[in-house]
Amino acid sequence: MSVYKSKASPFYHYDFQIDGNRFHGTTKTRNKRDAEAVERQLKEQARRDAEQARKTGNAPMTIDTAVGRYWMEKGKHRANNKSFFSSLERTNANSSGGENPNLKMPK
Repeated sequence: MSVYKSKASPFYHYDFQIDGNRFHGTTKTRNKRDAEAVERQLKEQARRDAEQARKTGNAPMTIDTAVGRYWMEKGKHRANNKSFFSSLERTNANSSGGENPNLKMPK
């Protein structure tokens, strides 16, 4: 369990991660058993929220998606789009290490 008591507070705190997102805060309880129950409820809710985000497509945007989207909406319309494309390609490769299917070389 990731429930602990801080010296600065009379309450127990929780700290956990789900799908790369960190959740932390106070349980507003002074009893460890109650704090663990609060943490279980928060974890369940966080898992449901993460699953719902995956189903609806409202999950956080990745660098690949952001770079591809920027290219499609703005970058390909620039006057110097070929050199700009190269910059985006380098940015994407440095951040994700792979190819981005959303990036298409301008003609």
